[in-house]
Amino acid sequence: MKVLYDYQAFENRYSGISNCFVQLISNLPQDVLWNIGCKQSVNVHLLEKNLISDIKRPLINEGNFIVNKHFYGKKTLYNILNRYMPLFLSSYRINMDYSIECLKKQDYDVFHPTYQNDYFLNYIKNKPIIFTVHDFIPESFPQYFDLRRERSKYNIIKKSKHIIAVSHHTKKDIIRFMGVKESKISVIYHGAPEPKNISIESNRIVAEEYFLYVGMRGGYKNFISFIKVCALFIKNHPNVMIVCTGMPFTKNEMELIESLDIKSNVVNMFVTDSELLNLYKYAIAFIYPSLYEGFGIPILESFSQGCLTLLNNKSCFPEIGGDAALYFVLDETQNTLLDRLYDAYYITDLERQSFKDKSRERLKLFSWTQSAKRLSDCYKTFIF
Repeated sequence: MKVLYDYQAFENRYSGISNCFVQLISNLPQDVLWNIGCKQSVNVHLLEKNLISDIKRPLINEGNFIVNKHFYGKKTLYNILNRYMPLFLSSYRINMDYSIECLKKQDYDVFHPTYQNDYFLNYIKNKPIIFTVHDFIPESFPQYFDLRRERSKYNIIKKSKHIIAVSHHTKKDIIRFMGVKESKISVIYHGAPEPKNISIESNRIVAEEYFLYVGMRGGYKNFISFIKVCALFIKNHPNVMIVCTGMPFTKNEMELIESLDIKSNVVNMFVTDSELLNLYKYAIAFIYPSLYEGFGIPILESFSQGCLTLLNNKSCFPEIGGDAALYFVLDETQNTLLDRLYDAYYITDLERQSFKDKSRERLKLFSWTQSAKRLSDCYKTFIF
């Protein structure tokens, strides 16, 4: 059996979706032959696994065209050049052309696009499409998104032979928003990270006691409400820090942090994979206040380091965290996070060990090998 993947997930240097595809592809059973329609990439996950032996570094991509720095409108300009100037030989153009070339050859049994650009529909003919839906966040929070950008996702869902959902919650959203029959959707979880493949600094990189926040912070991520609650806790515990990973704070975020008088207690860090695991390892707790996620990989990262994990009781979080996490509600109607911060700070060693044991057991449910086997079985079901 031959499976063709395209280039889409591998256009960015880092992305959770690209890592998921790399893990799945590298764990597929040996009887699955695969090809990735990608000639050039700077994607760290793809390069680290060396899935494409002759992959080349792009001469032109979004990061380096014109200058090696980001400026306002750069992404828009890059997209316009890709769309309207065929001679603009960016990695995007080269990879898309190569994916189309692979599609036209028809030398595959199943096509699995890695993201939601529907460019391939004109070339797919009668080959089955298996499509992964990671979330329905834009549809659930339309105030933060332009839903016109989701039309290609809807086109792919309608044309697909089968849909992969990354959680049962996402499956329910596909049915709710798209009216897709339940029998057309399979749930395949992401796998847990493999810390044994990452060298973790043994000494803590943040000396103070701290709560940990990981990832993006805008809109539905609920960061604003989170940091306001943390400010209440810090008033009584001025030595406790809030460590946030990811992009630097925006001007509005900094103004809020300063207005709450917690500027000296809140730090932003852009970290490597090993540094991130170190932060999980030594945190008082990892806190995930988001109102919606399709799966929530940081939950498994936190579990892998035995970190006490506090989850907003929303979307897929109870499904993934099970009894290995502590839950709170932080939304427009209810706020129980402050109580959970105190619970985490004053938790006994015995109680903390109990959560570590539960998280270790919980991780056994999430394996890239098992997920890749399920994906392979799904391919084989729909190739005829």
